[in-house]
Formats: sequence, structure tokens, C-alpha cells
Amino acid sequence: MSCGHTEWTRVSRQDKDRLLVRQSGRLEALVNQLPHPETQTPSLVLTFTCRLLRQQRSTAACSTVHLDLDPHSVASPNPVFLATSFLSRTNATRLPTHGSHRLTPPRRCCSIMSETSISLEPHLARANAHLQMLFPYIDVICFPCSSRQCLALLMRQFACWRSAPWTQDASRPAPELLVILTGHKVSEEEVRRVLEGSSDS
Repeated sequence: MSCGHTEWTRVSRQDKDRLLVRQSGRLEALVNQLPHPETQTPSLVLTFTCRLLRQQRSTAACSTVHLDLDPHSVASPNPVFLATSFLSRTNATRLPTHGSHRLTPPRRCCSIMSETSISLEPHLARANAHLQMLFPYIDVICFPCSSRQCLALLMRQFACWRSAPWTQDASRPAPELLVILTGHKVSEEEVRRVLEGSSDS
């Protein structure tokens, strides 16, 4: 995969109860850049950016995850993979349907994508599909936050994630949650109240 495109996964709605996950060769291409992949222990940081756009554009953007490798960590014992996606009012049931004109086909220059079908928990229909898929591998979940609209999206997602069965596995540490304030419209105290409320739920 030498084309330089960064798309890693793309999620679409296969039917009412299932999601279709299409994966490119992006992860394999980045692992091949590591000098000692058999001994290095990578970390995965997933950053969600709020997407407050019109529904159609927002839905398409939120259906993908892009992946990069921190160039400063390539030779370290713990290289850092950086995944990025968007949060929006879109939820799993509103994702583009497989085969829809709203779902951009994979670029021909990218390696062949694998396809996996996963179940969509009914009570998680409002949760972000990428987190359900990647949660066991994530070390840090990062949320840049610039407005109260963005904070409201985070609050709704926290409520979904805290009740999800795939976040209750005691055999591995839960990912660290990092909220980065990128403006002056949201205070640290407001973010603290959201995080403390989600921890109590």
C-alpha cells in the first residue's frame, strides 16, 4: 500500500442488526515501517473530533477511521499508532448502507480490503461503531473539545459507552480518557462534571 492514503477502516450498515467493517492494508503497511515489530509494543491512540455538519456530510465522515504512525516513535520500544475519526449526531443505525451512493467506494490504488460482519447491540444504536470495534486495542481515547455542542456529544457517547458490555472486561485496563480544550467556550469545570457523571453511571 504505497499510495499514501490513510484510511484504515470503513463501517457501513449491512442490515438492521449488523454492521459491515471494511479494512484496508493501512495497518500492515505501517507495521512494516517498524524496525523490530516482533519485539516492539505499540500503543493505539484514538482521537474523535466533533463533526457539527449537515447530516449527509457528517454521516460519511463518521463512517471512517484513518491511521498514522507517530514518526518520532518508530524506533522506540513503544511506537504510537494514531487513529482519527469523527463524532457527530450520527449513530450506528444512521451509518451509510452498504452499496449506497453515500458510501464512497475504496480507491483502486489501495490494497484489497477485507470485510467482516459484526453484530450491532440494539441498546448501543446511539454509540459510535468504531469504538465498539476497536475498544480492546485502544490505550488512549482523545477528545478535542471546542464548544458546548461538542461537549453534549461527548456526554451522550460517555453514557452509551459506560453501559456497553464491551467496556466491562476486567481482564485489561480501560483506556485513558483525555479531553483537550481547544477554545474558551468550555471550562475545565464543565468537562470535569461530565467525566465525573459518566464515572458514577
